[in-house]
Amino acid sequence: MSVLWDDENKEVTEEDLHLVHTYYANLYSQPTVSLTEAREQVRTLTLIDKGVSKEDNTRLEELLNAEELRDTINDLPSDKLPREDSLPVEVL
Repeated sequence: MSVLWDDENKEVTEEDLHLVHTYYANLYSQPTVSLTEAREQVRTLTLIDKGVSKEDNTRLEELLNAEELRDTINDLPSDKLPREDSLPVEVL
């Protein structure tokens, strides 16, 4: 591939690609956290209840009924894929 074009049919330059690379490298890089912040995060996480109540577990294991499934599908945005490898909402 020798040339890339954007949505407006403009050629993408090497500088553009560098900016894209920098953006995503920063987005997905691990942020620096001080020892104090790390300890606070661990302390906070230990306060979170890791269990699910019996009532919640029973509800989570129930099968969806047709009405719940229809309502969920109707609430999905149009012209979007629920997942990258799935069917468009309109097909559902």
